[in-house]
Amino acid sequence: MPSWSRVATRLRVPVRFIFAAVYLWIARPTWIFLVAGSAVVLAGLGVRAMASGYIPQKCRACHHRPLCLPRATHCIWAQF
Repeated sequence: MPSWSRVATRLRVPVRFIFAAVYLWIARPTWIFLVAGSAVVLAGLGVRAMASGYIPQKCRACHHRPLCLPRATHCIWAQF
């Protein structure tokens, strides 16, 4: 018998599509909102595509700039 983690991994994506279809069916969005939402999604994908590869691979992403500068100087100099 397969383990639960293997079953959950295999069903994760198909179940998301089923839930998305049910959600759209219940919500009944208009075409205007579908087009507006698609524009927002495409803009987000564009920003994500432009940001890919911006942080060097071996560097840790930092959220608090003053705390990270002393520890990540090799990451800063790797960009020049």
